[in-house]
Amino acid sequence: MDDVAAVLTRPRIRRKYRIPPEDLEAFLHLLRGDSHPLPQAPAPGVCRDPSDDALLGAAAAGGAESLVTGDKDVLAVARYRGVTLLTARDFLALLPD
Repeated sequence: MDDVAAVLTRPRIRRKYRIPPEDLEAFLHLLRGDSHPLPQAPAPGVCRDPSDDALLGAAAAGGAESLVTGDKDVLAVARYRGVTLLTARDFLALLPD
């Protein structure tokens, strides 16, 4: 949750999307209420960026089917222990109309 909040408050993101602070807080509140913490399960040496290995490990340990990200280092893995790594565009294309 901290990572999501940190990304959404980056100056570049704030300039691009112009999300009002009250909308951002409401979104984060909803996200926190509907999220389920995943177990810590490192996946050492899987990703080009070692700081992303914990994310992949947690997704796999939590039984996720997919992980939606824009991180090129994570996307380069493509699939990890049953978890498909997708861009938001690719994920949305999978959803029924």
